Amino acid sequence: MESSSQKNTLSSQNTSTDAFKAADSLGIVFHESPLDAILNQSHSTNAEEIGIVEEKSSTKPESSSGLGTIHKPNVEQGVVSFGPGVSEQNATHLGILRTYKGDIEDAIKTTGASALSVAVAENNRRIIQEANTKKENETPKRWNRALVGISIIIILVTIIIISAIIYISKPTPTTETQQIVVPSLISADSQKEINVTKTDFSHLMRTLRDQVDKDAIRLGTIEQIYITEGSSTTKKLLSSNSLVTGLGLHTGDSLIRSLDASFMFGIYSFNQNQPFLIFKTRSYETAFSGMLSWERSLPNDLQILFGIPNEIVSAIGNSNSGIAKFEDVVIRNKDVRVLKDKNGKIFMMYSIPDNETIIITTDEYTLKEILSRLSRVRVTQ
Repeated sequence: MESSSQKNTLSSQNTSTDAFKAADSLGIVFHESPLDAILNQSHSTNAEEIGIVEEKSSTKPESSSGLGTIHKPNVEQGVVSFGPGVSEQNATHLGILRTYKGDIEDAIKTTGASALSVAVAENNRRIIQEANTKKENETPKRWNRALVGISIIIILVTIIIISAIIYISKPTPTTETQQIVVPSLISADSQKEINVTKTDFSHLMRTLRDQVDKDAIRLGTIEQIYITEGSSTTKKLLSSNSLVTGLGLHTGDSLIRSLDASFMFGIYSFNQNQPFLIFKTRSYETAFSGMLSWERSLPNDLQILFGIPNEIVSAIGNSNSGIAKFEDVVIRNKDVRVLKDKNGKIFMMYSIPDNETIIITTDEYTLKEILSRLSRVRVTQ
């Protein structure tokens, strides 16, 4: 008749077998769990209490300890027998050698759990372990992706900042304005520019006359009005030849050829604004003869600019009218040709005070001021 311990052992074996069958039906594969360590520690402690050392090799039938010779138990037909010195009570306490299947049997026996609950618990443990392993493997990947994204953002922001700095610090191209040196044939108290690019020659005469009528010039001062042509980058002073040609003045070819490029148009403020023109010539004889020839059309050419009445202009064309004519006079020891009417009123005069200067104006006081400033220029030269 079997002992009670043998019956319990067989019952546990049947239960564990049911657990493994249930696990197999669920597709569960058992792995070592924390329960193994606890059971292993328990069996190791029981063995040490009675001085038994488990033998791993089947070739050694016995070993020695402080208690004497310990024989390995023999299992035959489900009955466990031990060597001398080991009582049945100790043998029952010790049990057979540990196996994983035996641990499951002991766990079922101790806790009263069913085979299915053990299988499910083992499966849950395996799923949690695999999830933790997967999470641990995915965490570095997420960090790597985050670092790559942050690096790309930093690079893009750096490129944008550098581009903005280069764009801001890049010098704005500026249009270089042509610097013009305006020569003054006599000293002027102020200057003003008129560009013929915006005011064509057909309106230049009227534009200059408007400056004479409207400019508020301080009494006793001279304002120089210099004429330019071209844009800001190609701007240059208008030459005397371009002025004579553009205004359609009838000076004659010989006089034009004798003129220097520089000339001066200005306004002198005395009793009112008085206009004047100054040319430079390379030949006194050519200038003198050329001015005499120009007298017949000079009042008509400069009528608008100098404000000469129509009857005076018409009288010059008719030498027998007796209304107006050119006469010789001397002003400040300089020979002057003066256009005056029969009452002696002066409308125009010109003079060649030296070998290179031609002065055309409307008033005796203006001529005197020009001669005075011209003499100061000669002294400084």
